[in-house]
Amino acid sequence: MKMSPNRWIYKIAGIALLAFGLWRGLTMSIPQIPILDETWRNIIFHVPMWYVMMIMLMVSVVFSVMQLNKRDEISDFKASAAATVGVFFGLMGLATGIVWSRVTWGSAISSNWNFKAWWAWDPKQTSALVLILIYFGYFLLRSSIQEPAQRARISAVFNLFGAALIVPAFYLIPKFLGGLHPGSGEEGPLASLKSLGNDHRLVLYPTALGFLLIGFWLMELRVRTHIAEEKIEVIAEGQ
Repeated sequence: MKMSPNRWIYKIAGIALLAFGLWRGLTMSIPQIPILDETWRNIIFHVPMWYVMMIMLMVSVVFSVMQLNKRDEISDFKASAAATVGVFFGLMGLATGIVWSRVTWGSAISSNWNFKAWWAWDPKQTSALVLILIYFGYFLLRSSIQEPAQRARISAVFNLFGAALIVPAFYLIPKFLGGLHPGSGEEGPLASLKSLGNDHRLVLYPTALGFLLIGFWLMELRVRTHIAEEKIEVIAEGQ
């Protein structure tokens, strides 16, 4: 089956925007912030990953609601695929954040390299990990239920509760507990990002859009894989 040229437009755009973000993120001038120094460039890649995670998880919720209303299998596939992509970007956000914290937060605590921790137990960092672990539970739940209709309904309800934790995990809890991230109640040594100028935003936001378009591409591939697996099972049962 031939793919419509229109279906390639957003994929090509995503690749182009990521290439632009990679080029500008590594070559543009950056503000001289104590402790951050050259690691500031990671903002261009680290922050968009969390944007994409939250958007994809909300897309997953939309399809879960559609599944509960229509009881159609394709909405369940799309909800699962969007959640998978969202968690993938969340893990990438954690990975880039862990390496970043090793270099920056550790030096904010001590000048001795031996004291630089991979995990600083920052409230936003920890809340993000908890949210990802909850979605691991979502995938485990799906794999434990064999009957398709029952699996779709139960996992859709679980997804609604999981998504309800996105705002508390990323905004409310860090606001009350403080931390080193921007938006924390107690502004830590690395929390101020007011130096992010318009020229930097013109790199950050296109890069985020590029990641998001790639995320939808991955979601499409995952849905097509689901459908192919279902067809193979039907064929195998008919033999």
